[in-house]
Amino acid sequence: MKEADVSPGFKRFLLVVGGLSLAATVCLGGILLWIERQGVLTVQVQERDGTDIRICCPAALARLLLDCAPGCCVESAECRLRTYRPLMTRLCQEMRNSPDFTMVETSEAHQAVRVCKQGRDLLVEVQSPEEHVHLSIPFPLVNSIMARI
Repeated sequence: MKEADVSPGFKRFLLVVGGLSLAATVCLGGILLWIERQGVLTVQVQERDGTDIRICCPAALARLLLDCAPGCCVESAECRLRTYRPLMTRLCQEMRNSPDFTMVETSEAHQAVRVCKQGRDLLVEVQSPEEHVHLSIPFPLVNSIMARI
């Protein structure tokens, strides 16, 4: 097909389709990058009877679900945490930029609890004779929770 055989209207059509395809690709790449930067919420529960529950959820999806939380739950948490919110928000910001560290570690008899900052996540680990629980919350999600309440 020679260039002379292509009408100007068809050239414009090809330019529009090419431009829209490029714009869609850039938007999709931006969305995927945003989702990746939000991290992954991980919940793992291993019970003594052998039950093993593992839930991995993109933190971006968890943020969207947080907006669907019933207002009464959010209002209740807001009332209880209102005085601590500025402190907790500042603490989350500082922890996100700090090196890894353990905030709380306690154990007694057959139980242990550890809360620490590891990488871009807040980790909560609980070990007891009945179960082992591991929760990993990315800091962008922690910040969203703080902004919501």
